[in-house]
Amino acid sequence: MADVVALIGELPQVESITLVDAEPIDFTHGCRTACVPYGRQPEYGEVMRSLCSREGISYIFVGSDEEAQALARTSWAGAISHLDTAERTALVCDKYRLHMMLGSDLVPAFEYCTTSQELQAMVERYGSVIERPVAGRGSKGLRHIVLDESDAFPNSVSVKVLTRAPGTFCTQFLTGDKFSADCIFGNGILLTCMIRNNGPAVKYRPPTMVARACADVGVFKFAGRVGETLGLNGFHQIECGKDDAGVVRLIEINPRLDATLPITRCYDKNFYGLLIDRAALGLMVPVRPLFRRFFLGQSK
Repeated sequence: MADVVALIGELPQVESITLVDAEPIDFTHGCRTACVPYGRQPEYGEVMRSLCSREGISYIFVGSDEEAQALARTSWAGAISHLDTAERTALVCDKYRLHMMLGSDLVPAFEYCTTSQELQAMVERYGSVIERPVAGRGSKGLRHIVLDESDAFPNSVSVKVLTRAPGTFCTQFLTGDKFSADCIFGNGILLTCMIRNNGPAVKYRPPTMVARACADVGVFKFAGRVGETLGLNGFHQIECGKDDAGVVRLIEINPRLDATLPITRCYDKNFYGLLIDRAALGLMVPVRPLFRRFFLGQSK
C-alpha cells in the first residue's frame, strides 16, 4: 500500500488521500482513513456518497470487484472514478458469461463440465485445464488440473483424485506467458495500455511479486479487440496468455485496480494520473524492465 500512496501523492492535482476499507486500517501512511461497509452490503453506495461529499473527495480508485459493482450501480460514482457502466462491470465480473460473449477467437476452449466425467474428458482432450470460479477473483479457488501429477506443473492436481468444484468452469491451459494489460478505454477504443509479463507460471494467489514491464504488440492489439467487442469504458485490466501457437487468449477482465499497478514505476508516466485524465498514449513503452513488489514497487 505504501507504494500506491506514494504514487498517488506525487500527482500535482492531489492535495490529500483518504484510505477507505471495511477492515481496520493499521498503517495509515500519513493519510486520512475511513471505515465503510463491505461492497456487498446494500448501504455501501450511500455511505460512500456521504463520505465523498463530507470529505471533499474528487476521485475514487476502486480496489475490489464488489466495490466496483456496487459503485457502478450508483448515479454519481461514474463521474469521479475509473468505472464502466453497471452492465459492463457486472459482465466482466461474470467470468463464464464473459467467455460466452466474446467467442472462440478471443478465448481459449472452455466448458462448464457439470460432472467429473466431463471434466476428465476435457483434461484428456487438452492435456491440462484451468478450473476457475465463475465469478470473483480468478486466482482464488483456481486449480490447474492435469492427467497425472507432474514436476512440469508443480502446483497441479491430477484429475484422477478430485471431483469438479461447484461454481466453477474450465478453460484450456495456456502454455505461454501470461500478461496483465492495464487499459484505459473510451467508447470501446483503447486509449492507453500498460503491460506486464507475468511469465508462464499459473498465478494462484495475488499479488504478483516479480514481473517484467513490456510493450507486447500482440497483447496490445488483443486488448483493443476485446475493448471494441464489449464497448468498454474507463479502466479494465485484461488478463491474457498465449497458447502453443503464440495466439493471445483471454484469461479474465478485472474492473478494479490491481495491487501491482505500481509497475508504473517502470514507465516515465504515472498511470494513476493517466487514469484521472483519461489520457490517450497508446501502447506505453517501459524505460525500466523489472518490477519487484518486495521493494515497494521500485524497479531497476
